[in-house]
Amino acid sequence: MKTEPIPPVSINHELRHHASEMKTQRDDQKEATIQAMDELLAINLSIAAIIEKSQRFHKQDLFGFWGGIFTPQEVKDSLRLKDMNRKRNYRTDKLQMKTIGLFETRERDDDYGKVAASKPSALSYMMKISVNMVKELDHRPVSKWTTNEKDTFKALSEPIARVRQEIDKE
Repeated sequence: MKTEPIPPVSINHELRHHASEMKTQRDDQKEATIQAMDELLAINLSIAAIIEKSQRFHKQDLFGFWGGIFTPQEVKDSLRLKDMNRKRNYRTDKLQMKTIGLFETRERDDDYGKVAASKPSALSYMMKISVNMVKELDHRPVSKWTTNEKDTFKALSEPIARVRQEIDKE
């Protein structure tokens, strides 16, 4: 009995086959996810309609009426959701997706987004002094300074002169 040799399976064939199966899975999952999102939105819109109807009878204490079932924030979100859904498609509206619970909202730290202020360097101080001195000298040359201003300037610029001497020594 003669057996036919099994042709070798190429890696390319395996890759294509595996990718094709994964694509089919992805497409099926996408369809199921969209359907689940639509169902979730329909449920949330039904809840919003019920809360909106109850608002007629419990204007003064809507949150109290819904108190063991919904938090005050959930009541507010339900009422907002109905209005948002009339105006925009929920699939492209991130706020609606957050409202129906598809996107998690995280609590922000007080420091979230703040850039830590760095301590100014000696160079930044010198830059400010230099810019201000140029402006001052353009406005009022040294020849117009009083003797007191010149003496004060000499005393205040002593640390700068010492740094300059150290730099020149290097």
